[in-house]
Amino acid sequence: LSRRWGIGLSTAQKTLRVTTQKGLRTAVHPLHRRYRTQQQQLRYSRLNSKFYSDTMFSSSVSVRGNTCGQIFVNDLNYSKFIPLKSKGDAGMALEELFQDIGVPTHMHTDGAKELTTGHWRKVCQSYGPVKQTMSEPLTPWQNRAESEIRELKKQVLCIMSHEGIPQRFWDYVAEYVSEIRSRTAHPLYDLKGRTPIEHVAGETPDITEWLEYRMYQPVWYLDPGDFPEEKKLLGRWLGPAHRVGQAFCCWIVPKSGRVIARSTVQPVSEDERGLDSFKTRLKDFDKSVQDFLNRGDTH
Repeated sequence: LSRRWGIGLSTAQKTLRVTTQKGLRTAVHPLHRRYRTQQQQLRYSRLNSKFYSDTMFSSSVSVRGNTCGQIFVNDLNYSKFIPLKSKGDAGMALEELFQDIGVPTHMHTDGAKELTTGHWRKVCQSYGPVKQTMSEPLTPWQNRAESEIRELKKQVLCIMSHEGIPQRFWDYVAEYVSEIRSRTAHPLYDLKGRTPIEHVAGETPDITEWLEYRMYQPVWYLDPGDFPEEKKLLGRWLGPAHRVGQAFCCWIVPKSGRVIARSTVQPVSEDERGLDSFKTRLKDFDKSVQDFLNRGDTH
């Protein structure tokens, strides 16, 4: 390094101590084939942090066909919930975590095979290597994800009960709760008054997307239909849609019950909500959505 960069030996030694070299390749054999070009270890941020993970199950199949979700948490209460159609998809959730926020140095789980072998193990090796450890059998207190699941379920049930949200939207609510928990300045000494996601991402989070609406709030959204159909339609807000469109795109429940993504959305005013005509319209809307959910259809 001293020769390559033209720096002093002492400076080179200090530089090596505070940097990584994850993509080094060896060339001890004759050159007879192309080098690997897939270098995940260089594509994503490295997190000097230990993460814990476990699978949260639901007795209700969501409108997206999800039956469970993978929860990831660290010691500073950073939390990420990723809905899954089955527990066998846990490895894909791990890959999504790495791509979204970065690759931790250490991942702790229980001994479930979908969290220790197969695609999960392959992801840990190819993106890391990430050190894998497991809890002893029948010792849930060794895995912080267990307590995070309890807290997540409690808040999800509270919001769904308070706002009258149908059960089959549980995975949208779980994502929402996980996101606001990661952006809350919890009274933890190590957070120093900051938020968990700031410690993970390294920058102050913007919480605008989670401020304007409450979960399942009635809203108006723009749907450019054919003339003379009405363009301003009634819906219910179901959280930010991060992987669709640009900033401030959100999930909306329309009258059909099939969740859509829209960015042109505004709240129903207090004056409108007081009108008998609106109350009747909202009642008909909720009945239409519930009829769809009762049929058991998925997106």
